[in-house]
Amino acid sequence: ITNGFKMFEFDVYGMIEEDIIFGHDMYKMLNFVDNGYTSLKFTDLLAILFKHSDLRVILDIKWNTFLDYTKIVNEMDSIILRNSDKWDSNVKKQIFLEVYDRETTEYVVKNNWKSILTLYRNEGWFQKSALMWCVFGIAGVIMTYSKLIANSKYLKFFKDKNIPIIGYFPHTIGDNIDNYSTLKQLGVTSVLTHFLKPIIK
Repeated sequence: ITNGFKMFEFDVYGMIEEDIIFGHDMYKMLNFVDNGYTSLKFTDLLAILFKHSDLRVILDIKWNTFLDYTKIVNEMDSIILRNSDKWDSNVKKQIFLEVYDRETTEYVVKNNWKSILTLYRNEGWFQKSALMWCVFGIAGVIMTYSKLIANSKYLKFFKDKNIPIIGYFPHTIGDNIDNYSTLKQLGVTSVLTHFLKPIIK
């Protein structure tokens, strides 16, 4: 935040003690804690967003079943409601939930969250279904660098609809300025970078 970044992406691990904790998995979370880092919770994030109204965050919910996904979404709504004396519900407008298919998209939109379509659980799905997601008013799409290169001819659809395109690198390999430039030439709006992550010694 102090360096001027305005958008962040967090992995949502699950619920702990009536709050939601961020992290990719328990092993990585414990590793960070053992190295002196503090786990971030959803209530911590809400306080930061309320203080900085120009910030936006993308939440990647880790789930195995649709029920897992909906439980997290419902709990986030409950936490915002329970803490309405600390911040108003407008803080919800600063949060974008990653969605992966029609079912998760419909649920998020129905519950008045902003959605970003993430293409990594759905191989072969991009070419068949991209057009229909305008129906849901998605706020953007997220794809890996390799998917963006492979599907570059389809990106015009999103650009014509003014739908932001976000690129990311699953690993630090390839996460560099040269590839950012390539994505910019394709019309990609933003890039999720690994280089703000803490280093584990």
